Amino acid sequence: MRFSARAAFCLFLLGAAAAPVSAKDVSFSSDSSKLTFSLPDNWEAKPMKRGLEIKSSDGEVFLWIESYRKSEAEKIKAEHGKYFQSQGVAFTGEPKITAQPAQGYGLAFMDMPATWKGKPTVLRYIFIEPANAAKNSMMLSYWASPEGDKANDAAMGKLIESLSQAVDKAMQ
Repeated sequence: MRFSARAAFCLFLLGAAAAPVSAKDVSFSSDSSKLTFSLPDNWEAKPMKRGLEIKSSDGEVFLWIESYRKSEAEKIKAEHGKYFQSQGVAFTGEPKITAQPAQGYGLAFMDMPATWKGKPTVLRYIFIEPANAAKNSMMLSYWASPEGDKANDAAMGKLIESLSQAVDKAMQ
C-alpha cells in the first residue's frame, strides 16, 4: 500500500523521468516534525509563513509547500484564490479531484483547469491529511507553464520522490 501511494504521489506531478539532477537539501517544520528533502541545486527555496516557496531556475515552475491546522483550510483557500486572481489566472472548469489513502495519511489530488494570459497553464494541488489529528495537514501547490512543466519533469520527479519520503516519515 505504501508503494502505491508513493507512486501515485510522484506520478501525479511528473511522469517517471530518470535523468540525473544534482540536489541540495532543504527543510521546514510542520508542527513537531521537520521535513527535509532534496531540491535541484539551481532551484530557489525561500521560507514563507507556513512553509516554503520554491521556484525553478528557469522561472517556469512554482511550488509552495505549506503546513497548516485544519481550522485554517478555508483561509488558505481564499489566500490562494486571491493570489492566482492577482496573477491573472482564470479557472476554466471544474477541478478534477482524486483521493487515495496512504499509510498514516490520506492524499487528495486536485487538477485545476486554468489559463494564464489567455493560454493554458498547469495548476495542481496535493493535500496531505494525517490520520493523527494532532498533526498538521499539508498542501503542495504547483503552478507551471505547459512548457516549463515538461522541461522540469525530471527535476520535479526527484523533488517529489524525496518529499514523499520525508512525508512518509513525518506522518508516522
